[in-house]
Amino acid sequence: MVTDVYLDAATRYLRAVCIANVVTVFLVSASIAAPTIEATINRNVLFVGEQAALTISVTDERGHDVSVPEVPSVRNLDVRGPFGPSTSREFQFIQGRAAQKATTSYTFTIIPREAGQYQIPAIDVKVSGDTYQTQPISLTVEESAPSKGAKQARPDIYVQLTVSADTAYQGEAIIVEYALVESAEISVSSRVITQEPEFTAAWVEKLFDAREDQSTSTERIENGIRRRVLPILRVVLFPTKSGELQIPEMAFSASVATPTGRR
Repeated sequence: MVTDVYLDAATRYLRAVCIANVVTVFLVSASIAAPTIEATINRNVLFVGEQAALTISVTDERGHDVSVPEVPSVRNLDVRGPFGPSTSREFQFIQGRAAQKATTSYTFTIIPREAGQYQIPAIDVKVSGDTYQTQPISLTVEESAPSKGAKQARPDIYVQLTVSADTAYQGEAIIVEYALVESAEISVSSRVITQEPEFTAAWVEKLFDAREDQSTSTERIENGIRRRVLPILRVVLFPTKSGELQIPEMAFSASVATPTGRR
């Protein structure tokens, strides 16, 4: 029901100010981003009795209260911890404005008792009363060193090839990108292309070459493993004839230092 109310000038002004304040509070609240919740593990292939470090991290702009998370029980996996919390802050200046991110982390030790395939379920993480969930993480546990032909985990460093389309018409553009994917646990001191890709049956135009242009790496998580992705070469192909177009391989040489000091 709507009722007409007659207000004097002072009352109308007060009412207008109150409405403006409500709108302002709403806009400020909407601008606060939700925290980023991640569960990472330093290795997802290990032997019986070996240890893996599972880390749960919460990153946000406000440094909210983070409750101690609990890792769900998984048969034949011993979970020890949590250890922490550890906290860190990152400060940035964006367009003259200071911004910060606060990260709170808890670490657990995972020790498998038997060989097999395991999955650490999604973990509930409470941040200032709100509940979030991590992504599940798969583990492969082996009795001893894997035999020849057994399925291997992805190496600490490898070349990733992505293609914008599997099929195209003659003369239609296809974007091909080569990128180096590295485990965040290792340090790479040099990267050298030892085999250039040689394209045939297509006109090629280079879009990006890390040897000539500045390259910026990004991060992603593959089954709980944090990895850096560094673009190396990006080209656009225009097929000059119909039929099957072979995308050539690229080979790299890299100097890698592991956390234990081995090279």
